[in-house]
Amino acid sequence: MAHHPGKGDKPIGQAPRGSTALLAHVDVSIEMRCPGGDPLTRRRRLVALSRHKETPRQLLLELNAQGTDYLTIDDVPADDFAINWDRVRAILEDASQKLTRLDVLDEWPPDFDKPDRATLWRWLDRAVKLGVVACEGRGRKNDPFRYWLPERETVWKQEPFYEVFETQRRKLKLPFESLRERKRKLGHDPEIGGYDTPLPASGFPDERERDDE
Repeated sequence: MAHHPGKGDKPIGQAPRGSTALLAHVDVSIEMRCPGGDPLTRRRRLVALSRHKETPRQLLLELNAQGTDYLTIDDVPADDFAINWDRVRAILEDASQKLTRLDVLDEWPPDFDKPDRATLWRWLDRAVKLGVVACEGRGRKNDPFRYWLPERETVWKQEPFYEVFETQRRKLKLPFESLRERKRKLGHDPEIGGYDTPLPASGFPDERERDDE
């Protein structure tokens, strides 16, 4: 099923014109985007939002000179991003809200070496540029960068009042409350652990993330 995209460069998962409820009715949604750079490029990036883990999250394709077929272009970075991306994605897939860098580090699986903040920022920045992760915020202490998988927001919107709270937060310019701060309020210190009660996806924030940027 093909759907007409809206005008402008929309965030991943919000390209279809009209209601974003379309994503709730399909198992796989694929968006075609220009990779940027050369305006005459014959390359296109396909970004997939899928309920299936087997679906590639993104592919870079190039139309051949004859215009008869697309060839897959090797888009694997030459650094450690590809090796660690599955761990970052797994954290974002389980997230109950948008996460700051410190949130991602707090949720890092204990069986793997935890990256430093600069390295994690580089991985997240690359994921945003590839279109597989969404990001908002200005990188300030009262407005930190926060990251999420676009398909994960579709799940959050199924919770009552999620969109109402998000609208109110933006309208009233309330400071963002990180997952780390929310857990501390419930008596869970991220540095110690020992509290596994799941958190709802939204609520009115009343305390800022003080040590992220």
